[in-house]
Amino acid sequence: MASFALTAAVESAAVCLLSRSAETVKCSLLCNLLTNPALNALLALAVYALGMWAYLPVLVLGEAAALFIEAYLYRRVCGETRGRALLLSAVANAASLSAGALAQHIWQILS
Repeated sequence: MASFALTAAVESAAVCLLSRSAETVKCSLLCNLLTNPALNALLALAVYALGMWAYLPVLVLGEAAALFIEAYLYRRVCGETRGRALLLSAVANAASLSAGALAQHIWQILS
């Protein structure tokens, strides 16, 4: 739940800065509801079934899939152009991935 909250907050803020549209920010929340739990479940399953070595490859592939799924939703739901939808998705996902990596690093230091 904490990872979803962090992702939703960071991606909503990034999308808000880029679009300044309440509808597009709402769409970012929809995107996160669809992609974040699925990616987290996939990561947990991959690590459980294959071991920790699977985390990074599954994360990279999952983030790439999320980027394109979210860009599709920005295009279809919000009416963004293809390029703008990809930009929104890429910036939002890069921001949340960076925030998550930073939070994990801080957690490891404090533990």
